[in-house]
Amino acid sequence: FCSAMDNSLNNTTGFVFNATPPPPKPPDGGVQIGTSNKKISFRDVLTEGQQMNQTKERVDLIAKGLMKVTLEEGNRLLPVVTMDEKLFQDLCNPWKEALVVKLLGKNVGYNMMKDRLKNLWRLTGGFEIMDVDNGFYMVKCELLADREKIVADGPWMLFDHYLAVARWTPDFASPHAKVEKTL
Repeated sequence: FCSAMDNSLNNTTGFVFNATPPPPKPPDGGVQIGTSNKKISFRDVLTEGQQMNQTKERVDLIAKGLMKVTLEEGNRLLPVVTMDEKLFQDLCNPWKEALVVKLLGKNVGYNMMKDRLKNLWRLTGGFEIMDVDNGFYMVKCELLADREKIVADGPWMLFDHYLAVARWTPDFASPHAKVEKTL
């Protein structure tokens, strides 16, 4: 086997893999574009030159009186968190138009769920999906009409299993959620 391989390597009628030498590799710290010396960082490639969002200032909600932590029956393992109603509403606002979906009787991964929902729903706009554990996903549609289509056109099925769809509510918690009906 080795001698046959050596003979094939010495054969001059074989393939020519690269007739020109490869361009020099750029040093660490960036990607070289064309023949110019302009370098782009990995962050610039990901953000396409857009500035990263500045991190928000941290606010001590307890010191401002917007949140309070007490212990149930003095047990430090049972904290009870209470917060200002306006703060609670502000935290809920991004989710008010979201839907909660769960595939009944089957667990699928994030990418599979996203791809299958995209093909199933065929929405006019896009949507975002977030895995919130225990088989539940939060779905936010770009268009309100798409959200209403999802709610109105069901029941939906994936992999021969029903897809439960519900409007998000502030008391939703995936570890304790039970699917009692679908929309």
